[in-house]
Amino acid sequence: MIRENLEIYEYQYPFFDRVNFKIQTYIKSLEYNSAPNRTLGQSKIRWMKNSQLNIVNREVGIIVNWITQVVNRDCSKIILGDGRHIKLKCSEIWGIDYDEGSQLGTHSHGGYAYTFSYGVSVPKRSSTIIFPTSRRRVKQKEGQLLVFDSRLRHRVPYNKDEGRCILVGNFIYDWANIDN
Repeated sequence: MIRENLEIYEYQYPFFDRVNFKIQTYIKSLEYNSAPNRTLGQSKIRWMKNSQLNIVNREVGIIVNWITQVVNRDCSKIILGDGRHIKLKCSEIWGIDYDEGSQLGTHSHGGYAYTFSYGVSVPKRSSTIIFPTSRRRVKQKEGQLLVFDSRLRHRVPYNKDEGRCILVGNFIYDWANIDN
């Protein structure tokens, strides 16, 4: 097995108790993804995306703006010869509900630069997120943000509690938005 040495960034949103309930309520109001290849035990994915990433929920917008600031401060790695940075932008987001028994198989988000996972609701017996090739496990907490290279393989094993809710998204390099 190849071991990946890609960084996993961890942060805590200081005002999560002010926004998370409203984010979870909004996520639960969305329709499930009706993917034809959905298997028994897979989590309920609720999409919040369109081509312009128009975010209609105020609290989701607050969190995505904060995440965007963090990602551009700590993760932007492309620097042009003249010292300018290529900014990153959130290109898609979705919410995931985990019932008892829900899980997500090993996967990555290839084609993107970075992926994030933000803990909206994380009951005591909620699953960890596992990065199998680096052998890392993270027991995510409410308000905790994980940001990692989108090529990093990860999974969520069998969930042992009701109510786990995660806000997830991908970032791409914004070639039209170059820092001076």
